[in-house]
Amino acid sequence: MSSQRLVLRCKPCQEGEKHRVLDMELVEAAKGMQFGENVAHGEFFTDAVSDWVGEAMEGHSLIILLYGLPSSGKSYTAFGSPGESRSNPKARGIIVRCMDEFIKTAASKNSIAQIKGSFYHITSRGQVADLLDARKRNLQAKRIDDKFIFPDATKQSLTTTQDVVNLLEKAQLMRNATGVLRSDEATRSLNPLRDYKPHSTHAVFHYTIESCNNNSRVDEVFASQLIIVDLAGSQIKTFHAENSICIDNGLTALHNTLLNLSSSDHEAATESCLSTSLTQLLFPGFFGNSRLIVINTLLMNETEEHTTKKNNKLLQRIV
Repeated sequence: MSSQRLVLRCKPCQEGEKHRVLDMELVEAAKGMQFGENVAHGEFFTDAVSDWVGEAMEGHSLIILLYGLPSSGKSYTAFGSPGESRSNPKARGIIVRCMDEFIKTAASKNSIAQIKGSFYHITSRGQVADLLDARKRNLQAKRIDDKFIFPDATKQSLTTTQDVVNLLEKAQLMRNATGVLRSDEATRSLNPLRDYKPHSTHAVFHYTIESCNNNSRVDEVFASQLIIVDLAGSQIKTFHAENSICIDNGLTALHNTLLNLSSSDHEAATESCLSTSLTQLLFPGFFGNSRLIVINTLLMNETEEHTTKKNNKLLQRIV
């Protein structure tokens, strides 16, 4: 069974956005994991993610990386439709749906699970901020047995899907209160075909799971992690209608992270983590029984094509 999966998704167009089309080279690499703009959150989660999420109850860690241009649907896929998650379960993204899957899997296997959630922001300068505690603006990693942990990070116990919804809302309020959304480093735009500054912070949701089977005669506890990363979006800067430049900040982060995580040299990969906060967060859960899903959200303009063949070939090589 492969431990890596590449998924493509187009989100529904917002007002002012033009129709999106899939780049065929990347479609070929995805091997059937392509989802158009009419695919609902639930269908996408079931077909692309849920089978590996359930395996977290058996000790398999999972990392989900979302990469794409700004407004292409990374946050839409991770968090769901803006403002609708509390009142409309169908509008919920993969973060909340993972909790649903944990609950269903635990019930089907007659298991008991302790689940905790953390939420971080990583700036372009490598600072890790705890979005559940405004006092923790610069978390420091601690290395123990070739693994990295953030001992001061907030870990909130989760027992229901609503707990996750509440946690995400709390984190959103924290982002607003601390000015993350208003800062120059975190400017988003609904129209990616105009000048703007890149969103250069990574949003990271971190589940830690400990579970055991009630039917087992052996006191065996499975420990795993599920980490969902909304990578910083790339920047498009349009000088002329026929001459557009794509600056791939998000792709650089994706490339460096995957090269570190997938290194066959465990010791070398560990050392490389010392210089990147994102890889420090992901590294403990990657080696051993682990899975990796890269979700590439697509934003292509049908009248003025912004080809990403170079980016797509890189993704095909490392996924």
